[in-house]
Amino acid sequence: MAETQEPQAGAAAPAQEPQAAAPAPEAKPHPGALQDAEVVTEMEIGRTSKLVFQIGKRRSGDQAFDIREYVDRPPRGDNPGYSGPTRSGFRLHEENYEEFLEAVKAVGRKLGYVVD
Repeated sequence: MAETQEPQAGAAAPAQEPQAAAPAPEAKPHPGALQDAEVVTEMEIGRTSKLVFQIGKRRSGDQAFDIREYVDRPPRGDNPGYSGPTRSGFRLHEENYEEFLEAVKAVGRKLGYVVD
């Protein structure tokens, strides 16, 4: 019968090879994301955030526009950070564009801007 040897006191444990970090999974679009989305413009609203204005098609095939906040937050402490869209934003059907534009103009007038 073969004898097993116990490690001697004070002997160094065998070195373990560091495990390579698994590659980050490729980001999948949100199931509710606009299809064939086209970014029309962006507007910086802070050091790490911006508004992204897009047009595209909803799952139903109707054209819509989307205004959403995107962030680019670096890792900090235990927080891994995040870059991408947030829940802050909204999407409207194309048919609501004129009403939306009138509402934005009303806000501008209330703030004292000259709006056509």
